[in-house]
Amino acid sequence: MAKPPDILLLTADPHQRRGWEETLQPWAVCHGPDAIAAGQGPPEVIVTDHLPVTEVPPTGPAALLRGEIGIVAVGAQGPADVSLPADYSTRELRLACQLLVQIIRLRRRRGQDHRARRALRELAFRDPLTNLPNRRTWDACLTARLDELAAHPPDTSLCVVLLDIDYFKQVNDRGGHAAGDAVLRAVAARLSQSVRAGDAVARVGGDEFALLLEALPPAAAGGVVERIRSGLAQQCVEANGTPRRVTVSAGYVTVPGGRPATADQALTAADRFLQQAKTTGRDRSTGGAMNA
Repeated sequence: MAKPPDILLLTADPHQRRGWEETLQPWAVCHGPDAIAAGQGPPEVIVTDHLPVTEVPPTGPAALLRGEIGIVAVGAQGPADVSLPADYSTRELRLACQLLVQIIRLRRRRGQDHRARRALRELAFRDPLTNLPNRRTWDACLTARLDELAAHPPDTSLCVVLLDIDYFKQVNDRGGHAAGDAVLRAVAARLSQSVRAGDAVARVGGDEFALLLEALPPAAAGGVVERIRSGLAQQCVEANGTPRRVTVSAGYVTVPGGRPATADQALTAADRFLQQAKTTGRDRSTGGAMNA
């Protein structure tokens, strides 16, 4: 075993503690959670004469739940990885700790690998700045929803919305990229708060966001989109300290049920309306039905 085990001894009996120390030398042994150095991770094994274990360092409870701390119970009844009788032999205690440390290290490596893979998946499908789904996730979601919609009756519909921050380059030029990032995060947060549980929101470009609004009647779509869009105005502080109002333009299209449509067709239609909103003055929304 390359690295000495990190073992935490939990007992109120000083005679018991001395016996454990002598048996487990020269391994790294602590006599209680307070003895663990600040910033050090949880112990690999806890040797205790009472159960359940409650005296663990701050990082201990989560590690216990993940099975990344082993418990050796000596003369105690309760949940433990290894239970030894009160008249244990020194060989039994040492061997129990040694084998359990190997198991715990394997569990921790597997846990780290799992968390690393999960983090990579998040990076692949989520925008790190705003924590919203990214373009890849959006395209997959939109395609799936449109495929489902094609099998629904015409009185059901989806509303596809594209939103652009007006003059976003000026935000970066005048306030710096930190100001631009702050605006992007604020817009993302407000968008997430503005949609319902079944809707979808994503960041699909530098300053472009997308919404997918479910079960929204075409006659009501314009009012809903405008309410969401107008609530996204932000105050941005320029480099000279001057506050500046940042607005958003939006284009939307409603897609009726029973009408086969691809993601490219829906996005092209929504983008056409978005460009119309920009050319007619920005800070507004325009849209219509897919078949209009």
